[in-house]
Amino acid sequence: MSVARLRIATRGPGLHEITREVEGAVAQSGVDEGLATVFVRHTSASLVIQENADPSAARDLEAWLDRLVPEHDRLSTPVAAGPDDIPSHIKTALTAS
Repeated sequence: MSVARLRIATRGPGLHEITREVEGAVAQSGVDEGLATVFVRHTSASLVIQENADPSAARDLEAWLDRLVPEHDRLSTPVAAGPDDIPSHIKTALTAS
C-alpha cells in the first residue's frame, strides 16, 4: 500500500480543483492498478467529484450552494471562526463526501 499526503493551499471558500495534485500523487506512487482513496481531513471541507470540461459547471454548482447556504444568514449562530464557518460545515454535510 502506498500513502501520499497532499497539502492544498486555498484562498478561502469555494471550489478548488485538485485533479492534477491527485494524479501526481498516484503517478508518484508507482502503483499501476488499484483504487485511490482521497480523504479530506478538514471538517468544513468536502470532496466533490464533478465534470470540469466546461467551467460553468463549477461556477453554477458554487452559486447554487451559496444561494442555498448563504454567509451572514440571520438564522445561523455567529461564531468566532468567521461568517463562512457555519455555511462551510453545512455545505460539507450536503455534499456528503
